[in-house]
Amino acid sequence: MHLNLVNGTEVDLGSIGEFGAFRRQCDIVFDLPNGLFDHVSGPGSTLVDGFITYRIELIVSVADPPDFIGGSSQATIQGLLNRGQPYRWVHRLEHSEASGIDDVYFKVEIIDSRAASGIRLRAHAFGFGLI
Repeated sequence: MHLNLVNGTEVDLGSIGEFGAFRRQCDIVFDLPNGLFDHVSGPGSTLVDGFITYRIELIVSVADPPDFIGGSSQATIQGLLNRGQPYRWVHRLEHSEASGIDDVYFKVEIIDSRAASGIRLRAHAFGFGLI
């Protein structure tokens, strides 16, 4: 799922669909399929580092509502990668302990970004203990 690089954009990635046994290590695989850069003063000008700051929230669904934020993590990815240089990484976080967990939902928010038009951040996969 591609994330629009507009500050404040939130994307609900959904859930695994099956929580099963209590698992605490949650992973999201992100990638930058078109590199990461910006232009100093518009297309055709010198390339400079691009950056994206994002926050992940794990919404824990329990037997007795309301759901709550069980884990949160924020990170910035920054660099100068050309269009032909894709990049992939895994962001791991743990959620708090709670009894009666039914499911865990993943939400990603773009906090801040600076990147050329056409640069996309993609949430490639998510789950528990992917690495």
